Amino acid sequence: MKFRKTAGLLALLMALLSAVGCQSNNPPDSGTLPPVGSEEESLPVEEQPQVNPADAYRNATYIVKNMIELQRLTGLKHGDTVLLQGYYLSNDGGGGFFYWDEASEAEINNGTVFGNGSEKGRLIRECEPNYRNVKWFGAVGNGSNDDAPAIQAAIDSLPKSGGTVWLPGGTYRTTKTIEIGNGDGANKHSTVNGIKLIGEGAGFASNGVQNPTKISVLNAMEAIIKVNGKISDVVIQDIFLGGNNRAETSIILEAVSGLTMTDVYTGGFLKYGIKLLGGTGVGTENKMNRFETVSVYAVKPETICFYMDGGNTGNPGNSMTTFVDCRFDTAQQEDSFAIWIRNSTGIDFYRCHFNTYKKSSIGLVLDATNCDGYPHSNVFYDCSILSVVVKEDNTGYIGNNFFFGYGTYDLEALPDHPKLKGITDTGLPFHLG
Repeated sequence: MKFRKTAGLLALLMALLSAVGCQSNNPPDSGTLPPVGSEEESLPVEEQPQVNPADAYRNATYIVKNMIELQRLTGLKHGDTVLLQGYYLSNDGGGGFFYWDEASEAEINNGTVFGNGSEKGRLIRECEPNYRNVKWFGAVGNGSNDDAPAIQAAIDSLPKSGGTVWLPGGTYRTTKTIEIGNGDGANKHSTVNGIKLIGEGAGFASNGVQNPTKISVLNAMEAIIKVNGKISDVVIQDIFLGGNNRAETSIILEAVSGLTMTDVYTGGFLKYGIKLLGGTGVGTENKMNRFETVSVYAVKPETICFYMDGGNTGNPGNSMTTFVDCRFDTAQQEDSFAIWIRNSTGIDFYRCHFNTYKKSSIGLVLDATNCDGYPHSNVFYDCSILSVVVKEDNTGYIGNNFFFGYGTYDLEALPDHPKLKGITDTGLPFHLG
């Protein structure tokens, strides 16, 4: 439903914006809402004149300061408009326009839909159907509030076709894993696809973001973000993920296709930075995914920055995936791995760095155990890989993998396995005979 009294509402909005701009933007530290006194109770603005008989049902516009006042409104008529100034306080990013639909029984999510679930009638936010701002659902991003429920509610409120969940710059603390999709990696496919989790920057110095988007964990958890497939067309972009030595894994991706991850930085994990896992059901392999400018840094020994395992489904569980300008860095950690690849084919790496600084740590592991013939046909273009290890046993041997422009500028040792073929950055061929 669109506004019918555009001119009158725009005039009202301009007046309100000039008024609320002077109020505080800082929510209470406790996350509770300020008390509403009798002198501050919401009153209807003077009714707009009826310029058209068809607009008669939209007969009043109300102004409320916060979500509590919004929920207290009673006696609304079909088509009444409400301006919410902020979720906690005016101008905190959680405000917006709503209209009253007396016949609606839409699911209440306290972000885009408010109401009494036992009765008909809903306050519906005026917004694009496939766009959400986490502050509409009560996220604060001040580095202390638990914003997990608000972020999850924003994701869960999207239609089945998916959409964008926007996290404005700030630090969002979370006490539980943020779930994208509702598949089980086997026979249950996600009923929602196309979910896009977009921040305002991961804090890379080159992009000039003054207030990047950070998600930081408060307590122990399996992962900061978990993508549950089979699911398609997920986007994770412009976000910093801090495990704070509490999250076992930063991101788990299972049975995903068409995923794009761009400008994501993560560190502080206990075991894995990113895990890309094939599912166990038919058609649950990972394919057609893209990772660009993704940086993973280990801060603990015996960790793996990027773990890629297609499983043992009889088919390569990871295929047709591209990495561009990514960095997987074990830093100064002992017995760690920049990237570990298993049951994968057709994976292309362009200008990626697999960094290790300790002799006990490995840049690239190609693992064929219990999976004969894979990894194979993976190609590394102009990548810096200080060390490569091949794992084979009597149940599995790797296939051919290729390196073009294999970097020797950092004194990388040439791979000694005959199935690792290519040309160095100086034009020297190896194992091509």
